[in-house]
Amino acid sequence: MVPTKPTLPPGYQAYQYLPQAPVFFGKDGYLPLTVYQSGTTDITFYTSHDGGLSWAGDPANANKVIKPGLPAFADALQLWCWDGGTRLYTSTDGAQTWQATQASLDLSGSLSRLEFVPGFTGWALTRLDDAGHSQLYRTTDGTNWTPLIH
Repeated sequence: MVPTKPTLPPGYQAYQYLPQAPVFFGKDGYLPLTVYQSGTTDITFYTSHDGGLSWAGDPANANKVIKPGLPAFADALQLWCWDGGTRLYTSTDGAQTWQATQASLDLSGSLSRLEFVPGFTGWALTRLDDAGHSQLYRTTDGTNWTPLIH
């Protein structure tokens, strides 16, 4: 089978896009795609169920689009995306729908890495500050973050 590229809905070909590397769980994969439109920036996730040979997604579907952030994949169904500020998005159905929550801390401009395991346990790492220090936070509910190293 010849791989097919992700298709864009009519009218979206003129926008700018920034893809990230796909993430796979067996043959199930996710391709994060940031879309730069007129005056707004969003992120959507194209999905594959055949190891990346074909991709499906719809950046025009409001249920599948969120504000850009740093994505993290706990498993093939549970995804997280944090804008670094106080908005944290989670999907428990493989990026088909998203719920927004407010995080208990604001890491605007300093969020470097985000990791989750299945469930709601995750870690956030900040970039080095001017003193050469990084901060590590942990959550067990996806909302409240506790500093581990700061």
